[in-house]
Amino acid sequence: MLTVLNAVNQYFVDVGSFPAGGFPTCPTTDNIGTGDKDLAADLVPTYIADLPKDPQPAGTATDTGYDICQSAGDRITVSAPNTEGGAATISATR
Repeated sequence: MLTVLNAVNQYFVDVGSFPAGGFPTCPTTDNIGTGDKDLAADLVPTYIADLPKDPQPAGTATDTGYDICQSAGDRITVSAPNTEGGAATISATR
């Protein structure tokens, strides 16, 4: 999650806008991948070698298993909703 979050923030610093045309307002999220939010097109390979995929359940290029949203003040949250054992969603915001 932090790798994606860092790449998105670096893109914002360099370009002045968020990749993939922006993100939904939290708490609504989009899947990260080449499906709903194609972050790979904007981030790979300049800001990140490849989009990481959540191992639980196995993420794919289309849906990495991670979600993203934007809140007030251009704060970005990346979350992993499919935590092991069905525990609460974990997330990081910057």
